[in-house]
Amino acid sequence: MLSKQPGSSAPPSIPEPVAASLLRLPLYPLRLAPARALGAVMERLLAVTLAQHERDGELDFLEGRKLQIRVEDVGLEWIITRAGGRWRVLDGRREADAVIRGQVREFVLLASRREDPDTLFFQRRLVIEGDVEFGLQAKNLLDSLEWEALPTPLRWLLANAGSLAVQVGG
Repeated sequence: MLSKQPGSSAPPSIPEPVAASLLRLPLYPLRLAPARALGAVMERLLAVTLAQHERDGELDFLEGRKLQIRVEDVGLEWIITRAGGRWRVLDGRREADAVIRGQVREFVLLASRREDPDTLFFQRRLVIEGDVEFGLQAKNLLDSLEWEALPTPLRWLLANAGSLAVQVGG
């Protein structure tokens, strides 16, 4: 399945349909995971990743607000909110102040820093609906995250998923 040009030092490439499937595949089991357990893991990940931003007061705009993340091609959606200084990840089928929606490839490109966030939104590959100003604040927060602030296993996962996403045409 893997192909490599003879004499090339480039890593082998994966055919685009296979790469697209591999990108989505790990997300399907998340639809079956117990919502409370998955939410708890995501809440902890948010707390660890955004700890410095929280200390700097950069998350105050999120307090009591609801941001929905909708990954359309795999049917996943979550509401992310802060209440009393704590992260909460809720079932996504609720009312939200703003929605950021798109395909898994675009979210992976954003999270892995393989694509500029402004490009993804300008080209409407990721879309903000609802309170656009709030959605843009959230997007800018994501853009300001330091790669090194992410836990090492998450960086590894995102780097590899990003490499796969680059192979999948847009």
